[in-house]
Amino acid sequence: MRPKALFTLLARVVALTWALLLVAVAAHFFRPHFEVALRFVLGLHLASSLAYTVGCWALWTNHRWLTAVFARAVLCVFVPFLTLWFARWARKNRELTGDWRLGRNGSYAYSVHERGLYHWMRQPIGGTILVGLAIVAIVVLTVRSLPGIPALS
Repeated sequence: MRPKALFTLLARVVALTWALLLVAVAAHFFRPHFEVALRFVLGLHLASSLAYTVGCWALWTNHRWLTAVFARAVLCVFVPFLTLWFARWARKNRELTGDWRLGRNGSYAYSVHERGLYHWMRQPIGGTILVGLAIVAIVVLTVRSLPGIPALS
């Protein structure tokens, strides 16, 4: 998958989970017994936000974005639907052009985070499983320890 398609997909998924989260919060407000649905949607939103952040890191590393562009991309996660605006801005300003630079026959990885992305691109299944397990662990630990919502038993 090309960087532009990956980033657009991740931005749309985050926007979709924002919509689901807003609906779940409204449903929980009117019907307090929707706690399980709220927890589930919150977990989905947290997982999609972490995946978007990892995608931003990969593009920051691969495309050598300025740190300000990376920070702007990551901060867009915290405002509903702003990831769609940033994806449009990045396409317009050509921040998503090109292919993966650190692929099999790509350039040499100089820094530590470039080496991490290089190894991930050399072993995509193993790297994706490792990142996915880390995201699932973070989501489970975060959602289970939320105050105000009873723990699932």
